[in-house]
Amino acid sequence: KEILFNKIIEGGVLVNDDPMHKKTKSLDIQYTCFQNCYTDDGNGYGTALLMGAENVAFYYASTVDCPLKNSTSKPKGAQFDILADSIYSEFINVTGGKSTYCGGMEYREATSGFFQFQTIAEIDCKYAISFTSVSILNLTIKSCNVYKNSVNRAPNEDYKSNPPALVFVRTKDCVVENFYFIQNNLNGVGLFTAKENDDKLTITLINCYADTNNNYYWNKEYIITTNCNFTNAAINTFPLRQLNLGHCQGEQPPGEMIITSFFTP
Repeated sequence: KEILFNKIIEGGVLVNDDPMHKKTKSLDIQYTCFQNCYTDDGNGYGTALLMGAENVAFYYASTVDCPLKNSTSKPKGAQFDILADSIYSEFINVTGGKSTYCGGMEYREATSGFFQFQTIAEIDCKYAISFTSVSILNLTIKSCNVYKNSVNRAPNEDYKSNPPALVFVRTKDCVVENFYFIQNNLNGVGLFTAKENDDKLTITLINCYADTNNNYYWNKEYIITTNCNFTNAAINTFPLRQLNLGHCQGEQPPGEMIITSFFTP
């Protein structure tokens, strides 16, 4: 255990309240499902997976109700918390759960990678997806469903804190492309996308859809919208195969095992 800023975390340290654990060489995680995971107290990060590696390949993974619905614990961080140099992430599903800050996917420190085909649904948090200290040029996340989530400020925060958001970004400009924002509760304070207050960056929404025409959710000087359709019309979610998996079950067959120089047969 190491103690820093009066915080204790197993196997690493907290810097500015963010976990900064040591990285292994590679992580290759595919076709996994986590259900009803929880922490014993409210200081948890990575309720399902807390990852630290130079290279992360993360495909076809799901969580359901992490923490479990009747848990009194409310973790601080996301269900999938990833600290990596390069991250390749697609076909990820996060359904249910709650968190004080990021509730779904949190990405840290990456300098390269891609992010697409994700579904974030029915979570209660401040941020659904967060890019934290990511330094990827031309950072883009695309083709995702953000459905029936509720975002609000963390306890004891005031209006001067960063706004709650379905997609939160620090450090670098970000493109959010082909997103479907449906039946989310932003509680009068949240946004579709938001940035760290002190950062000077731009978030561009391209070909995004929503079931509301309330421009408060995207009407910020740092948010640019291109070919977006934000109306009150009924829209469907973007069709993704993992939506049919249900509560850790389904008929999606695993793909061919990827053999590399690091992951031998």
